[in-house]
Amino acid sequence: MEPQINQEVVRPNPFPYAIVILIFIFVFGGLGVWYYYPSSKWVDNQSLDRLIIDEDPISTEDYSWENDSLLVSLDLLKENFDPYIYWEPENNKMIVTTKDKVIEMNSQQLTAYINSEPVPLSIPFTLLDDKPYVPLEFLAPLYGITIDRLESGITVIDYLDQPILTGIVKQETFLRSETGYRSSRVQDLLPEEELLIFREEDGWYQSRSADGKLGYVDKNHVFLQEIKVASNENSSITNPPWKPMGGKINLTWDYISRPRYDMSNYDSIPGLNVIAPRWFHLADGDGNIINHGSLPYMEWAHNQGLQVWALFSNSFDPEITTEMLRNFDNRKNVINQLVVLAELFNLDGINIDFENVYYEDRDYLTQFLRELTPILHEQNLTVSIDVTIRSTSPNWSMFYDRPEISKIVDYVAVMTYDEHWSSSSIAGSVASLPWVENGLIRMLEQVPKDKLLLGVPFYTRVWEEEMMNDGTIQVSSRALSMANAEEILNTNNALIELDETAGQFLGIYDDNNITYKIWLEDEFSMKQRIELVRKYDLAGVASWRRGFENPHIWDVIKEELSRRP
Repeated sequence: MEPQINQEVVRPNPFPYAIVILIFIFVFGGLGVWYYYPSSKWVDNQSLDRLIIDEDPISTEDYSWENDSLLVSLDLLKENFDPYIYWEPENNKMIVTTKDKVIEMNSQQLTAYINSEPVPLSIPFTLLDDKPYVPLEFLAPLYGITIDRLESGITVIDYLDQPILTGIVKQETFLRSETGYRSSRVQDLLPEEELLIFREEDGWYQSRSADGKLGYVDKNHVFLQEIKVASNENSSITNPPWKPMGGKINLTWDYISRPRYDMSNYDSIPGLNVIAPRWFHLADGDGNIINHGSLPYMEWAHNQGLQVWALFSNSFDPEITTEMLRNFDNRKNVINQLVVLAELFNLDGINIDFENVYYEDRDYLTQFLRELTPILHEQNLTVSIDVTIRSTSPNWSMFYDRPEISKIVDYVAVMTYDEHWSSSSIAGSVASLPWVENGLIRMLEQVPKDKLLLGVPFYTRVWEEEMMNDGTIQVSSRALSMANAEEILNTNNALIELDETAGQFLGIYDDNNITYKIWLEDEFSMKQRIELVRKYDLAGVASWRRGFENPHIWDVIKEELSRRP
C-alpha cells in the first residue's frame, strides 16, 4: 500500500494584476481628464492676424498701411476681388474694368480716371519692392466690399450681397484657436455677443467675433440666428442689350471701300433690322482710325428703321494690331475715336472684326474689349464681335478667348463660312450644312445662345479642276455672288444635283478639259441655315454680304426667322 502525499494548491497572487489595472485606469483616465479639461492657455495677441477677408487671414506681405490707407498687393486683389484687373508695367498703369466703368490709375499720381473723368485719390497705387500695391478703399464700392478697422487693431473686409449666418452666445465661454477644449483661448465670449458663423466642424462652429478674431466655439454654447445680407447700393445696373421686338436679329454686313454719299441704288430690305457698314479700320499701331462713314448712309438706314452697327476692323494686319493692343494709351486712342465717330454719325452700335491676330495677343485683345465695352455702353451703343469657328489655327481662331469675350460684349457673330478657302487644294462647299452645325455646336459650348449670331454666306466659289500632264489635278477658285453662280451654271448647261452630304445643290460642267464645280447658295441652303437658328434658339443671323444675294433671299430669311417651332 503506497503512502498518500498531501499536495498544497498554489493560488496566483492577484496583487500585481490589480496594480496593472490601476495604472491603466490612472494613465488613461488622466489622459481623458487632460483631453477634456479645458486649456487655460491664451493665444499671443501679437500672433493674431491683422487683416481678415471674410474668414481668411491675410499675410502681411500682401498689404501695407500708408497714411491710414490700406494698400493691397495686385496678387491679393486678383485672387479675392478682381481676376481681370490689368497691370501694364511698361507705362506704370493699373486698369480696372466693370460692366459700366473703366478706371485708370497711374503710379504715384493722385488722380484716377473713371470713364476718362478725373477723380482725386487719397493715395496712389504704389510700387513696393517692385510689386504694385493698390488703394483698396477707392475700389471698395466697385467691388462691393466693406473695410472696417476695429478697436482691436484688426481690419476686416466683407463682401456685400453675400449671405452670412450669425449666432448669439448662450453663456460665458471662449473662442478657441482650434476645435476642442485643449486648444488655446483666443477671446472671452460673453452672453448675447454676436458671432459670424462660417461652418461647423467636429461639433464646433468656425466663427469670427465682433472684434474680428477668428476661431472656434462649442456649438452648444451658441444660438443660431438669421442669415444676414448687406446690400450693395453701388452695384452696377446695366441695361439689357438691344434686341428687335418679338423677333431675332437679322444683320447684314455691307462692304464699303470709300464713303458712300449717293444712296439712290440702295433699296429697302424686307426683314432686315441691323446693317453693319464696313466703315472703320485700324490705320497704325498708335491707334489711329481710317474713317469711311457718311451721314447720307446713316439717314437712309435710320429712315428704313435699321440699327447701324458700324464695323471696326484691325485691317487684318497683325503687326499694327499687336502694337495697338499692347499699349494702354494706344487702346485708349482707339476707344476715344470710336466714341467721337459714334456720336458724329449717330450710330447704334460698333461691330468689332479683328482677324489675323497673333495668338500671343489673345489676352490683350480681351483686355481691349474690357476697356472698350463699358465706354460704348455708356453711349448706349450695342457692342458685337465677329469670330471664326473653333479650330487649331493660332492666328485665325485660337486668339479669340470666346468664353471671356462672350461675358463682355452683347453679341458674338460666328463666321460659319469659308470651310474651303479660295486657296484650298480640294474643291468643296463654302459652308456645308454638317460642317456649319458641328461648328455651331462647339461654339455653344463657349458662347450663350442668346448672344450668338449665325453667320451665313451670300457667296459661293466656282472651282476649276484641271488635269496636268503629270496626272495631278490643279485646283483653283474664285468667289461668286448668288446671281453670278446661277448665270454661269445656266450659260454652260451645267448638271445640277443635290449633294446630300453637303446639304446643297452642286452644279458641274466641263469646258476645255477643265471641270467646273459650284456648290450653290440659294433658297434651299438658306432655309436649312435659318432652321439652325431656330433649332438652337440663337439670337439671330448675320449675312456676308449685302450685294451678293439674290433679292428674294431676304423674303426667305424673314419668313424662316419668324416661323414658330
